[in-house]
Amino acid sequence: MTRGTSDTPLPKGIHRIFALPDADLSALWDSIVMDESDKEQLLAQAIANFTVRAKVDRSVIPMHEVILLVGPPGTGKTSLAKGLASQVAKVFKGVKLRLLEVDPHGLTSSAMGKTQRAVADLFSQSIAEAAMTGPTIVLLDEVETLAADRSKLSLEANPVDVHRATDAVLGPAHI
Repeated sequence: MTRGTSDTPLPKGIHRIFALPDADLSALWDSIVMDESDKEQLLAQAIANFTVRAKVDRSVIPMHEVILLVGPPGTGKTSLAKGLASQVAKVFKGVKLRLLEVDPHGLTSSAMGKTQRAVADLFSQSIAEAAMTGPTIVLLDEVETLAADRSKLSLEANPVDVHRATDAVLGPAHI
């Protein structure tokens, strides 16, 4: 695992960077109790995201390289995601993959416009710069911290910054 040092601090919004594969993360994968065929399907989808996506025009297949895990708190979604990242790296022997773990709480601000700017910078700069060094998997845990359900938002009940932060997360540059 890599952490920022005083010489090389982590970019804002990035909590940790893992070099993959990682033995501890692989152990998480093994510890998740679920149907093995579901695990295999999840791994196959993640591998397809790295191998097929770049070769297929988005207008032909609108695959967005996103895997969304949904479920109640405490069911192992984060552990599964971290383990999955390590398993993907095992498939690509000799390729240096990394896992960026995003800290969504580090991006929020009560100042108008700062959350939107921090989220936009995370996607357009921090993650983009990290991905320039090689294949990168991004774990955006607790996405609801940054992106609210648009169908439940109203300008009367939610600050404009909540709307803008959601737009920054869902913006076309990130799809």
